[in-house]
Amino acid sequence: MTQSLHRRRQDAWTYALVGGLVAAPLVVAHNLYVGLGGELSVMDGLGTGLSLNAVFVGGLVAGFLARRASADADRAAAGAGVLGSIPALVWSLAYPVELALETGGAWWFGIAEAVLLFVFAGLVLTLGTVAGLVGGLVGKWLASLVGRSPTDQR
Repeated sequence: MTQSLHRRRQDAWTYALVGGLVAAPLVVAHNLYVGLGGELSVMDGLGTGLSLNAVFVGGLVAGFLARRASADADRAAAGAGVLGSIPALVWSLAYPVELALETGGAWWFGIAEAVLLFVFAGLVLTLGTVAGLVGGLVGKWLASLVGRSPTDQR
């Protein structure tokens, strides 16, 4: 791996941390305001608690900053999406884990519950990554507009 590629990837994770630190408090604020039932809730009391708007903003910030610093903006936005989704993942898994621990049944029922929780966690992180990437695309576009002179418009 070349030194410049390694540096771009390292810088991308720096901006992913910044974007994740922007998104995470927004997700927590959303969850405190709305509770467990959010836009993606399946049943009352069983929602993801994932504010895609908050993760989008985190990805936008990461993509914007990474593009301005010539880092890998897509990697930064995806990382911000994952990091911003972690509070939503913890928030959303609290009720299903509690439910899984309280229910009894056959031995295979516990395995099925664990598999479903794993799939659910993957879904939450995937949605967060996609929202971060979309925000990163908008952030890259905004970064390309900022700093241009009016004569550079093509």
